[in-house]
Amino acid sequence: MALRDRLGQKLVGALAACVMWSSRHAAAVVAGFLVLTVLGGALTATRLGVNTDTGRMISSELPFRQSFMELIATFPALDNNIVAVVEADDPDRAREAARALVQSFRAHPDLFDGVYAPGVGDFFDTHGLLYLDPQSFARVTDRIASSAPILGALAARPDLAGLAGLTDRLAAGAGAGRLPEEAGAFFASLARVVEGQMDATPVALDWTGLFAGGTEPEQTRWYVFVKPALDYSRLDPAGPALEEARRLVADPEATFSGEVSIRLTGEAALNAEEMETVMRGATLAGIVSFVLVGLILAFGIRSGRQVIAALSMLAVGLVLTATAATVTVGYLNLISVAFAVLFVGLGIDYAIHFGLRYEEERRLGHAHEEALRQTAHGVGSALLLCTATTAIGFLAFTPTDFVGMAQLGLISSAGMLVALVCATTFLPALLTLLPPQPPRRHGALSAVSEPLLRLLSGRRFRLGVTVAVILAALASLAAVPMARFDGDPLNLKAPGEPAVTAFKDLLADADAPVYTAEILADTREEAEAFARRFEALPEVAGVVTIDTFVPEGQADRLARLSSLSTGLPRSVSTDDPGLAGEARRAALTRMESALGRIAGAQDVAEDTRQAAEDLRGRIAAFLDGPGREADAPARLERAVFHGLPGAVARLNTIVGAGEVDVAGLEAALRSRFVSPEGRYRIEILPRADLADPGAMERFVQAVRTVSWNVTGSPVEIVGAAGVVSESMLFATVLAAGLIALVLFAMLSRVLDVVLVLLPITLAGAILVAATVLLDIPFNFANVIVLPLLIGLGVDSGIHLVMRAREEAEGGAGEPAGHVLASSTPRAVFLSALTTVSSFGTLALSAHRGTASMGELLMIAIALTLVCTLVVLPTLVDWSARAFRRGKG
Repeated sequence: MALRDRLGQKLVGALAACVMWSSRHAAAVVAGFLVLTVLGGALTATRLGVNTDTGRMISSELPFRQSFMELIATFPALDNNIVAVVEADDPDRAREAARALVQSFRAHPDLFDGVYAPGVGDFFDTHGLLYLDPQSFARVTDRIASSAPILGALAARPDLAGLAGLTDRLAAGAGAGRLPEEAGAFFASLARVVEGQMDATPVALDWTGLFAGGTEPEQTRWYVFVKPALDYSRLDPAGPALEEARRLVADPEATFSGEVSIRLTGEAALNAEEMETVMRGATLAGIVSFVLVGLILAFGIRSGRQVIAALSMLAVGLVLTATAATVTVGYLNLISVAFAVLFVGLGIDYAIHFGLRYEEERRLGHAHEEALRQTAHGVGSALLLCTATTAIGFLAFTPTDFVGMAQLGLISSAGMLVALVCATTFLPALLTLLPPQPPRRHGALSAVSEPLLRLLSGRRFRLGVTVAVILAALASLAAVPMARFDGDPLNLKAPGEPAVTAFKDLLADADAPVYTAEILADTREEAEAFARRFEALPEVAGVVTIDTFVPEGQADRLARLSSLSTGLPRSVSTDDPGLAGEARRAALTRMESALGRIAGAQDVAEDTRQAAEDLRGRIAAFLDGPGREADAPARLERAVFHGLPGAVARLNTIVGAGEVDVAGLEAALRSRFVSPEGRYRIEILPRADLADPGAMERFVQAVRTVSWNVTGSPVEIVGAAGVVSESMLFATVLAAGLIALVLFAMLSRVLDVVLVLLPITLAGAILVAATVLLDIPFNFANVIVLPLLIGLGVDSGIHLVMRAREEAEGGAGEPAGHVLASSTPRAVFLSALTTVSSFGTLALSAHRGTASMGELLMIAIALTLVCTLVVLPTLVDWSARAFRRGKG
């Protein structure tokens, strides 16, 4: 006696009483809902936030999450950083821009903290030579030694007369075969300065690059790390800091008018971009889905009264569901923001089934109140059962550690309860208040649905297609083992966003490993022991500890630098020789003559002679052209000697470097490896490219053989992927089991339960095969599809099975044919259209996670529709005939 037992009669009776009470008090009910909607909307607008931290979507009680949170608590500067990637073709320009950007960040302590730029700053300016490889160290120190006489001469007389005297001495040395090796580069640099004066594009002589260059690696890319101030009262906590960071890096002075490229990435920038992308996509999907649903209703029903009532119910229910999210959760995550589209696609089903059944009862000649009563008794049990099964599908993730998806399930299941309440109170009240319309046949949807339903009512056609679908599902089982799960959160983000593009470039940079494992040690000795054990692993390329930054072989290098200090000038003379314009021109003429002698010397290298000749030619052209102006020689003199004092001071700083120990390291560097409490951080570098998921998993497994407390991005990604994939399987099995129990409890017969679940099983098998064929892997966002497919898919089956049993118990002729002639399959068809179109709008999002959820949900519902309208009628026909024979 399915659904006619005592419990079923009480539930349906209570629902019918609610419908009739709402109809009799229609004005009060509608007014009450409008007040609740306004109050709920105001609460939601002011209190509901969005959290983009993917870490919070996994239970914090898991061991790998505990290790990560301990790391961040010990070293808070490592969390939620902005990373500025500074690049230029000229290594000096790149480093200069990085240094300037550090100063710009530090000038805003209210917005930025923990500014750190590896290799940039006073510490590395002083001790940079100690970190060079032996060959580079020897090359740079030899250059300093050989350039000391030139610097000494010019420091004593920093003007054109002093430069001319130096050139005379160099010419004399060239004749004797004793020209310094750096002379050629010196001449070439001077030539660029003279050419700049002639072209009215002044260029200062780069003394640092000429004689002090090479004190650090010739890098063209530098990184600046900064921790933004976070304001959690805002929708985007890092918004003000990011806005200021974008302004700073867009300043033409920061980029040297385009010579330097500065891009922002890092966790804070990625999260901000992702939130903007998700919110834009969710807003667009919500608007488009609402419009599409309205168009489908207008096309399918062609009853203004029904369409207005349905859309009004949808709008009220959506706001009340958002209010429930505000009260129960307080914030949305990157997955649960999709609740609005899910509600639009599913909440409208209640209005469709209730409204079409009401129209059917009106066509049968029943007055308004009687039609409402018959509708409540006719679809009430199915709506109650569908609410329960859909809620189970949503709530199946609740017992798992995937709390992000559990949040979506909680909000959406609350939405289904809201939809049921609205459909049995607000909707009947609206239908009572709206002007009545004469009963009419189905709308334009009939032009599509009626021929289709007539086709489906053919027994041979149904049998053939049913067999074909079953065979297709069996064939799909072969593809199930090939389904994969993509656990990298980077692949969920919009691929074209600037922060994502910059981050992917970092992943490809072997010199800047992004995915590294980390572990804490309580003592320096324990850190050294960990380092040795990790270094022994073949999957590990190296280990970084605080001791890694203490240079080796310092004694010999410091001795060499000390020997250089005696030959360098201590400072540049500040005496003003008072040269007049003619004296400067005369000095340039002397230089021209000396350079000609150098260019003609036989014992001078060809490139040096060519550089001397080029400089001689430019000086001659300068004297015959722009140099005739009175102050032109003075401008040239300033361009040549402007940077000399700084270069001399830097060279003295370099050669005066002292021994480096851990205590003497740069504070910003030391604070990232040694905490104030004396704990040590160890960084483990992978040997393989961790963009490959298999390589990442092998790396994590390897480092965990040393300690299970190891953490870091790879461990987080692999751990979260395991949690999510296991949660998906658990939720799918749980949803199937609980729904089967609910169906059995309500339907009483195993055969009816099988009838409802079999089409969903077929659709699920084909869906998994589709993910393989279409290369749409399961991920953090779309894993809800399988359990939700079960929860949603049974709804159509429930409506058809319940209507078939109602017709069979009423003594109808051919059960399947009579059901297909009723309003129920039309409601199923229309509901499926609105659900597919609504869920499909999620695919419009640039966020790949949201888009993949929409793609798979659209495929899943389409498959469910096919299986329900093709396979289920055949099974219903067979079962109903058996039911009638048993009853007879």
